[in-house]
Amino acid sequence: MTTYGSLPLETKKPQSTDKALKTLFILGHVLLVAVVFHAGRASFTGTQNFEHAEAIDLVESCQKGQFVGTCEKCKICAEDEYSAGGCSYFKDTFCTSCEPIAHCPQNQIRCSTQDDMFCLNCNPGFWDVDCKPCSMCDLPNGYFEAEACTQDSDTVCQKATECIQDEETETHEYISKQLEYFSDRECGQCAFCPSGTWTEVECLLGSNEKNLLGLDTQCTNCTQCDDDHLVTDTCTIDSDTVCTPCDLCEDGAYITELCQQGDIFNVGEQTVCEDCTPQEEDEWELFGCGGTSDALYRPCATCMDGEFMKQECTNSSDTLCPDCTPLLHCPIEKVTCTDAEDSVCEQCDDGFDGEECCYEKTFGACGTATTRERIAFRYGFEGETNEQFVLFCMDLCQEFPDCLAFEVIDGGEDLVESGQNNLVGKESTCYMKAAYTISPVDPSKDCYSNICRQGIPEGLGFN
Repeated sequence: MTTYGSLPLETKKPQSTDKALKTLFILGHVLLVAVVFHAGRASFTGTQNFEHAEAIDLVESCQKGQFVGTCEKCKICAEDEYSAGGCSYFKDTFCTSCEPIAHCPQNQIRCSTQDDMFCLNCNPGFWDVDCKPCSMCDLPNGYFEAEACTQDSDTVCQKATECIQDEETETHEYISKQLEYFSDRECGQCAFCPSGTWTEVECLLGSNEKNLLGLDTQCTNCTQCDDDHLVTDTCTIDSDTVCTPCDLCEDGAYITELCQQGDIFNVGEQTVCEDCTPQEEDEWELFGCGGTSDALYRPCATCMDGEFMKQECTNSSDTLCPDCTPLLHCPIEKVTCTDAEDSVCEQCDDGFDGEECCYEKTFGACGTATTRERIAFRYGFEGETNEQFVLFCMDLCQEFPDCLAFEVIDGGEDLVESGQNNLVGKESTCYMKAAYTISPVDPSKDCYSNICRQGIPEGLGFN
């Protein structure tokens, strides 16, 4: 067996001239591959031994764009690579990365040879196919960036706007916004103060050269004089109103003609005074004499029913007669007191009783268990009427902090009126309750519920 480089080839019969030439062409490539391998160059396809007959048949078995091995397609180089040769019968394509370009990501570089690379998209701050640095605008000398640098164009710089104040052209501007790297300077129109205002601060241009802000005209409303002042100098475009205090009358006198104030366009007039009215006995002073009014006096008041005297009449204050503290279920005119804490009712509304109208009567039992019983005569009762007996029971109930109601046996037959029992007897008893009253059912008893202690029980139909 005859071997060519790494390919073992078998000897075959003589071939035709064309076949022989083609075979020699292949064998030449085989020998070339062997020489390349022995020179130490790396193969992208690896090595494989072929018999003579297999090598002879390669031309018929592999297509253009394929290489020996398994007739695989030659590799296509990546976008950032170029082909440096290869793609023959015995070698795959040899791909080489494009040469680097400063400030350009490798995957954005394109090339067809080692020397013709260009950049598709440079890093920020760089532009064009070779990634040149973007130009910087000269801000200190009055230039700002009007258009940003892009891949296809450099930075566009523009001269800043100049703000001016020129009396000849009647141009009155001030720098309202400073020049910045990415934005132009802005000019504001100086304001002119309207009627009713004066120029406290004139419009200031600022500085274009030093890039300093200006200041618009500061207009201030003309001062309106206080009530106790008059205008002595009117307001103008250049100066504020001048106010002078109105004259004050001496002790024992008051103003009869008020100081004429004037306004921001007109001067005013001064005050006129008159003697005060004297105070009489049994009068108190409502308003003192002085300023713009004479003294005003009122007769001392007398406290009425439903009021109590808290303070006697003085030279400067009336008798103080506050209302008595109202009592629930007692007309206000029936309330008497000596201070705010001791209100007593002379006559409660129907159905209520007690000094503070705390006891509401229902024509039925309280509906709860009796906690204590008190026979009235054993506790000093000396009354002669049912009403006196009920009041005595109320006094007893008041002495027990837990007493929320009491019952008396009236012998009633319905829940709309009391029975005819005489409650005055040696065995007449007050039945004390320490629980909340419930809806009445038993008409033989009357219940007096202390609503000041337990509130008005729900569902009883109390007023």
